[in-house]
Amino acid sequence: MRRRASGWLLAGALLAPVAATAVPIELQVEYRTADRVYVDGGSRLGLTPGTRLEVVRDGEVTSLLEVAFVASHSASCRVLESTVEPRPGDRIVWESPKAVEPQLATSPRAAAVESVRAQAPTYTREPQERRLRTDFSGSLSVDFEQFTDDSGFERDYDRTAARVSLRGRNLGGVPLNLRIRSSTRSLDRIVTSGGSSVTESRDRLYELSLAYEPPEGRFALRLGRLRLGRYAGAGTLDGLSLETRLGQAFHLGLFGGSRSDLSDFGVDSDRTSYGVTARWTSPTFGSRREIQLSGVRE
Repeated sequence: MRRRASGWLLAGALLAPVAATAVPIELQVEYRTADRVYVDGGSRLGLTPGTRLEVVRDGEVTSLLEVAFVASHSASCRVLESTVEPRPGDRIVWESPKAVEPQLATSPRAAAVESVRAQAPTYTREPQERRLRTDFSGSLSVDFEQFTDDSGFERDYDRTAARVSLRGRNLGGVPLNLRIRSSTRSLDRIVTSGGSSVTESRDRLYELSLAYEPPEGRFALRLGRLRLGRYAGAGTLDGLSLETRLGQAFHLGLFGGSRSDLSDFGVDSDRTSYGVTARWTSPTFGSRREIQLSGVRE
């Protein structure tokens, strides 16, 4: 009977680790970039690509992260959902799968092999921060037309027109964008009997602006000749607009300047406009809904 009791005690000792409960591991946000959040835990704790983490601030879950790349002692994550932007120092409480896996008794040789594997370095590559790539796009069109009137009314004319649209993105490797839209037209009416001509020309500068618009930034600034068609009644202004993001979906903006004369490259200081805007954009992935209110005064 004593031998049987000893056998049961030995079996209980071997299986005891199976009933161990998981111990939560506390991580924290180290820092964030425009599109990634970095945490101070990696593969040594069981993090793998696809692991989801909850960010906690003041006892409430504020964000849901998904691990994208993992190193031994750190991981970079993408933000799946967020009510408040993660910031350095935010807590992440997570239960590592390594803490809940059953551990049966193994031979000394198997234990030594497992120890060597645990200490082996992880070669998963950590993404390097890449400089924003500068690129330009746009179009240039030139049109020439000559009309000869053989009806006797002498309505001959030559017309030349050109249009240019240019967009530059991430100038100098920073989120600075350039926008140019302009057109010109020249019309020569020729009176054949008198040998004279009348020239009509029209130049238009629709937009010439610089914009600082970081994708994940809190502020966006535009300066120059601005197309503010999204603001009812604002039209085109020579001035500036500023927009700040409050949370994930709400934006508050200000704008002001002089009414633009599209045929003049100068600034008309006699006609000024200014206003304020409030914009709400649905944060739902895969769809876009927007509500905007604006007040404009001239």
